[in-house]
Amino acid sequence: VFTLKKKDYIASIEKQNSYVKVDSIEVKFPNKIVINVSEREPYYYLNMGAGEYAVLDSDLKVLEIVTNITEYANKFNISPIEMKIDSTMLANVSVGSGDFLALACSDTYTTFANFIARIDYSPLRAKNTIKTVRLVNDNLYIYTYLGLDMYIDDIGNNFTDKVLKGFSIYEQYKDTYFEGTILCYDNNEYLSHEDIDTLK
Repeated sequence: VFTLKKKDYIASIEKQNSYVKVDSIEVKFPNKIVINVSEREPYYYLNMGAGEYAVLDSDLKVLEIVTNITEYANKFNISPIEMKIDSTMLANVSVGSGDFLALACSDTYTTFANFIARIDYSPLRAKNTIKTVRLVNDNLYIYTYLGLDMYIDDIGNNFTDKVLKGFSIYEQYKDTYFEGTILCYDNNEYLSHEDIDTLK
């Protein structure tokens, strides 16, 4: 017990049990270990190619690799959010259950999930609202089931401020507009009736 390397132990537990998140490990003398865990929740899914989809939590830990995302979503009665990235970023990337997806854009997706949770978009609410989050160059496209989408320009600058503005406008207009795009730039934001796909 005294020589236990907690980080290695946590990594081993979480690798073997992909849905488990170790919150803490307590050493109780003389010879006991108490492991406090919680369940990781499906948040995103990513098309890995070759008919495989990685189901990930908000930390981008791979919970499962599945071949039918619709069947998986039906099992949970809700679909994870589709995570879209340029296929070139997935070249030579191989992950399995229990791994963390480590890409150049990973921080953007984890920051996004963690930030909207702080503005009252729980994982359940987020998955009921957002269909797809797509990163193109330095711009983030957020597609909603309602059809009122969001475009976040230049995520390298004031990312969370622009996301907050986008969701504030979404909440303000979601019962009025069922299509169009909320455009969020550094110095202003506005509602456009342009389709989000015309911005690419």
